[in-house]
Amino acid sequence: MQVSEVTDEEVQLLHDEDYERFELDDASQPRRQLQDQSGSRGFWSRNRAPKWLAFLYGPDPPKIHTINPIFPSVQQLPRKWLEKALPGRWQRIGLLILFLLAWATSLAIPLILSKGTATDASGAAIRHIDCVDTLWKRNNECGLDGINCRPFSNTSFAFRCPADCASVRVLNPHHVGNQDVNFRPLVVGGGGNGPYRGDSFLCGAAIHAGVIRDTTGGCGVATLVGEYYQYFSSSQHNIESIPFDSYFPLSFTITADPTLKCTAPDPRWTVSLPLSILFTVLLTIFTTSPALYFFTTFLGIFTHVALVSDPPNLSTPSTTYLLPSLISHYAGRLLPAIFTAAIIYLTSVRHTLSPPPPPDSPHPPHPKNHPLETTLLHPPSSSRYRGWFAEQPLEEQVFKWTREAGRVVDEYFGFGFVTEGGRALDYTEAGTWFANGSWSQGAGYW
Repeated sequence: MQVSEVTDEEVQLLHDEDYERFELDDASQPRRQLQDQSGSRGFWSRNRAPKWLAFLYGPDPPKIHTINPIFPSVQQLPRKWLEKALPGRWQRIGLLILFLLAWATSLAIPLILSKGTATDASGAAIRHIDCVDTLWKRNNECGLDGINCRPFSNTSFAFRCPADCASVRVLNPHHVGNQDVNFRPLVVGGGGNGPYRGDSFLCGAAIHAGVIRDTTGGCGVATLVGEYYQYFSSSQHNIESIPFDSYFPLSFTITADPTLKCTAPDPRWTVSLPLSILFTVLLTIFTTSPALYFFTTFLGIFTHVALVSDPPNLSTPSTTYLLPSLISHYAGRLLPAIFTAAIIYLTSVRHTLSPPPPPDSPHPPHPKNHPLETTLLHPPSSSRYRGWFAEQPLEEQVFKWTREAGRVVDEYFGFGFVTEGGRALDYTEAGTWFANGSWSQGAGYW
């Protein structure tokens, strides 16, 4: 096939008067080898789909979706200012390191103050407990007559609860007398200034008693009072306790102690969340790299959730520290999370965050919805999308593919036929378009 030299590369349909200029030999005449597969599409055809599902097929005819930013010049001001203030690459890397250190410090300081060691008036360590911790062990672990849960009375200890414990509920049926308690806080008793049953949630009972606040957590003192009869119900601080009209061997009361050194409150809502939002916004408006933006934001959000806003359920006795266990769980989950994030980035995020092409660009980024798509199999230098045919391919049509100006190397590629929905029908056998303009004839369709 003889090919003329032009200044740009394109694919176009030849008119009848151009046939003599581009003669095809007998071996290159198109032969019909595409089978009509319209019947195999069945329900998934656009014409057969219900009207309320038509939006799933996209616009007809297909077009490239573009997003027109609001005030683009204003959105680019922070990045232009940064490039002007710090023109060097190493200067911006140093600024990024300082930025990440500041973000990590903003998470670490409130975490250490809220999860570190605190003491009561006697100097004993305050126990960090979880929202579902109870004095009476579950699954009959207390043994016969509760021997493994003693002492039942004359004992008190200080404890600390995290925030958001009022919303914690029992997710499996729990028998309280003749009731099956499910999907509600397990707080038994507490009405009429009475004690709570020993299997009640300690933090839920502390919120019900008004000793701590649900939004910030806090510290309290639990005093064991032994066996008690007739636990009354009451509704206080958005928690309704459960009545029980019999006796239980272990009961406790919750009181506040102003001498407790409970340090800082739970930082998840008051400190850490606003700071994480601030650092994320700053990274967004000053960053142009999709990889840097995605992985930095992912690591920051993962750290915030794992250590601050939704940490694992951990409890500590009075002789151990909570923070090392928390960091150990975080480190164990970080590597699988980064692996998953890398897969998500390579498969979808990098395409989403990449800058869109100019509106007048002749090379759309994803031309899957056009009838004929060129498939570059082994490009000599870089992958280049060569265009598509706007008409349905027919046997009688003859096409011209002009070479890029100044390009004199051999090119190896094939043609692919796709439906208007983007599903591949078939592909031609690849051939070589030599620098002299000739085309290698294979056993394909051309």
